[in-house]
Formats: sequence, C-alpha cells, structure tokens
Amino acid sequence: MHLNLVQERLRNIAVIVDQDDDFKEEVKLSDALDDDLREMGWLFEDLRGMAYDLITLPDEPADKAWFKAHKAQRKADEKAAQVAHKTKIAEEREASKAALKVARMTIAEGDDEPMA
Repeated sequence: MHLNLVQERLRNIAVIVDQDDDFKEEVKLSDALDDDLREMGWLFEDLRGMAYDLITLPDEPADKAWFKAHKAQRKADEKAAQVAHKTKIAEEREASKAALKVARMTIAEGDDEPMA
C-alpha cells in the first residue's frame, strides 16, 4: 500500500512541477510523500526487528556463543553501512547542487542548452 502511495505521490509531484502550479501545493504534495516514506520506514524497521524472531533459538552453547558474535558483527556492519550510505548521499547531493547551479547560471546567461 505504502509503495503504491509513494509512486503516486512522485508522479503527482512531477506533474505539478511541470505545470508550474502553486508553490504551496508542491510543498503539500512533498509533505504527503514524506509522510508515506516515514510510514514505510517504520514498516521496514518492524520487519527487520522480526527477522530473528522467526528462527529457532540455539540449543547448544557453541551455537549461542556463535550467534551472539554473529549479531555483534551484524550490528557493526550495519553501522558501517549507515556511515557509507550517509557519505554517499551527501556527496550525491553536493554534486546535484553544483550541477543545478551551473545549469541556472547557463540559463541566466541566455544560453539555451545547460552545460553537462
């Protein structure tokens, strides 16, 4: 359900931006998209929390020790993945901002085609 709503919101935002509609309406649609994405995030958090609830508990002490170490390693890997993801997103945003600035400057100078 949430994925369909997100897809619909994205289409609506793309259309309204092309129609040069009221800015406040664009923000309203973006807020609705953000709400849907937040709820999707909560759903995924719930599902991730259930991942280990679905398996059996280890009986053997060796399995218990291994599983404890495994979960600790997964937690460390998760933190590293989060840092890498945040870094990648920040770099992509900076590149997008720089490209947009160049495009705006090119348009402002009267050039019909933005620079790549």
